[in-house]
Amino acid sequence: MKNKKLISVLLIVLCLSLCVGATYAYFTDSVTSSGNKIQAGNLKIDLELLNKETQEWNSIKTSQAPIFNYNLWEPGYTDVKLLKVENEGNLAIKWEAKLVTEGTLNELADEIEVYVTTSNDEINFPTDLDAVKGWTKVGTLRTFFANTGIKGTLEATKASYFAIALHLPTTVENTNAQGVELQNLALPEFDVQIVATQYTHEKDAFD
Repeated sequence: MKNKKLISVLLIVLCLSLCVGATYAYFTDSVTSSGNKIQAGNLKIDLELLNKETQEWNSIKTSQAPIFNYNLWEPGYTDVKLLKVENEGNLAIKWEAKLVTEGTLNELADEIEVYVTTSNDEINFPTDLDAVKGWTKVGTLRTFFANTGIKGTLEATKASYFAIALHLPTTVENTNAQGVELQNLALPEFDVQIVATQYTHEKDAFD
């Protein structure tokens, strides 16, 4: 009887040790097989902003300056930003671009319209408002913050382009329907956040 209990304990210990080993191998970022080390890839992405004057792409992923920081909103004004997501790693990714702010949106965010477009090729600055309105209208600035994102997928070493245009229509009056004065309101600073996860689109020996 004692021998059976001892064998049972040993079996439990052996099973636990196998489970611990499996967990360790799963969560580490490298494994060793037959002397060959296979290093797991890390997600490496960059976010770049196109300078309208120089037409140069500049990395802004470590910049502390907000992408949108205009405060003198008036009917008819449009603010356009062209951005590029670049996959610098060796894994395919899926990404999402969202607007984020540490401030509080006011009633002006209910009046500003948001237009977006995406492409696998570089996007040019729109020449007029009609070109902007040819993009996809995603609602107001508030709704874009709340439940809308720009999504895409990227293979290793590839890039995706997208543009965001904020437009205050000429039909907007100084006072909104609730009687709130809009003329002296300023939006808080806000930025574009890129969230990326691994995308299951890797080639193996069978493509």
